[in-house]
Amino acid sequence: MNEMSERMKAYLSFEKAMYFNHRYGTTNETFYSMPNLYDFWDPISYNHDKNGRVFVSMIEAKKYPFYGVQFHPEKNSFEWKDNLEINHEMGSIEVGHYFGNFFVNEARKNTH
Repeated sequence: MNEMSERMKAYLSFEKAMYFNHRYGTTNETFYSMPNLYDFWDPISYNHDKNGRVFVSMIEAKKYPFYGVQFHPEKNSFEWKDNLEINHEMGSIEVGHYFGNFFVNEARKNTH
């Protein structure tokens, strides 16, 4: 799969692109205070919660094809409830599809 385009990276950096529906997040300080986390995982993105607090929003295992996200990349395309603040702009949908394709391609590497 191709690297994420600079356009998508910029969109993620400057727009409210993804839908976060969680009450708890791990701060960088907490993450790096727990050796079991930082020995196994690398944080690869951060976001701000509704109160402006920075939290780790995406992680990648150092030695394995394991990933974790604190957002819902599928919601932009498939969730259309009026009471939720979900961005349905084309940029958000494209980014959500990128993540979906990335995760499916990673799963295809498994021969079991």
